[in-house]
Amino acid sequence: MQNIHKTLILLFLLALSYLSASTWEPPMTVSTAGADTTYAVTIASDDNANAALAWTQSGEVYSSYRPFGGGWEPPHSHGKGKDIQICMDGSGNITVAFIQDDGTSDLVRTDFRPAGGVWVGAVTRYTAATVNTLTELAIHCIRDNFYGMIAWLDQSGTDPVVHTLSRQGNGTGWSSFGVVAINDPSNNTVTAGTAPIPRIQSNGTSVCLLKTTNTGTVQVNYASFNIATLTATSTWNPAPGTPLPDLGFSGGVFGTPPERFDFDMNRNGNAVVGVSTFNDQVAAAVSTNASSSWTTPVLVDPNPSKWVEAAIDNFGFATLAWIQAAPANISTASTSVFAPSWVWIIQQIGSINTVPSLNSSPNGGSVLAWDDGSADLNAKVGFQGDFETPPVLVDLNSKVESVSMSNRGVAFAAWLDASTGLVEASRTIVEAQNLINVLGKKRLIYQKGLYP
Repeated sequence: MQNIHKTLILLFLLALSYLSASTWEPPMTVSTAGADTTYAVTIASDDNANAALAWTQSGEVYSSYRPFGGGWEPPHSHGKGKDIQICMDGSGNITVAFIQDDGTSDLVRTDFRPAGGVWVGAVTRYTAATVNTLTELAIHCIRDNFYGMIAWLDQSGTDPVVHTLSRQGNGTGWSSFGVVAINDPSNNTVTAGTAPIPRIQSNGTSVCLLKTTNTGTVQVNYASFNIATLTATSTWNPAPGTPLPDLGFSGGVFGTPPERFDFDMNRNGNAVVGVSTFNDQVAAAVSTNASSSWTTPVLVDPNPSKWVEAAIDNFGFATLAWIQAAPANISTASTSVFAPSWVWIIQQIGSINTVPSLNSSPNGGSVLAWDDGSADLNAKVGFQGDFETPPVLVDLNSKVESVSMSNRGVAFAAWLDASTGLVEASRTIVEAQNLINVLGKKRLIYQKGLYP
């Protein structure tokens, strides 16, 4: 009887492998001219599969919005600027942040569009003493109490400092207490060219990861901050003057210091960080409470590899994506943060694939995209580390920039046309949710131990 049961399970799993792949809509051109390639194109989506896209074009920053039931709106200009970043919370509220050079100073500016509304207009939130000193802008926002945070690298002083500005209460409720510094350069010197990554959980607790040098050792560090209890004297934890906690990616089994990292945290404080080291290894650490403690880092892929992307859902299931150096295989690994055990899968074999983009929705859906050797955009939709096979060809002659997965099971991708530089985008049709549901059932079968 047990053998019959296992046979039925096996047949079911085989049937899943032959299901239709996700279907992507024909690409749509969003921009009116070629984008500035110095800065990334970023896309975001909400729980209902509305989406927003941001880019820089001819020295101006632009965004476009797409409701679930319609197409991309004409581009909206937020004025002169660079390094635009966008976030969209689960309810559909959109925030952009960017840096503007007014001729004498660098400015950090934001704009806000409430769900179902229009842009309120860009406002300056911070002014640096000189031009060309603010870089590496990052943003995160969630629906809970309109919590939001901007982080950037300020190089106007003797040593670089990561500054942050937080928001709560409403979409334009940025703190009147001014910016707060994370690192003390006398202990932790921030690595130029490496962006800090802030994340916020539902109670307002924020965690930011950054790459610094402490007494000659390159580290990936973390600090925590509570937006909900913000006062004029609030500081990041640990307090100024205290070295930032080191996640432990330097030396040891890694041999060389961390080069690139990516970090994600869910609304409950579960988190993952993926690191690529200077000797081309991929390593990772996870946490069930990112503001206080992390697991000891482990090697995920000891083979020559580079780049790394990290994502986590609200169930604490973490996924990494990276590209091996030779051959250029697209690889992923996944684990639960509650019982860490990384499962490594090669998603696509190839000699000249490009670095991948990865994103997960709160309810566990995932999208993975990359360019192959012909500069064609390929994508996979998945659920908690299980992705469809083979990949789907989304567009020809392209350069992938950003992906996003909505709670509705609709995946989005944005890229540049390799010939014209125009910003283009596509999404999966709603039936992709069926594929995600199937992959979820497949994982459930494995988790219950029904398949040996």
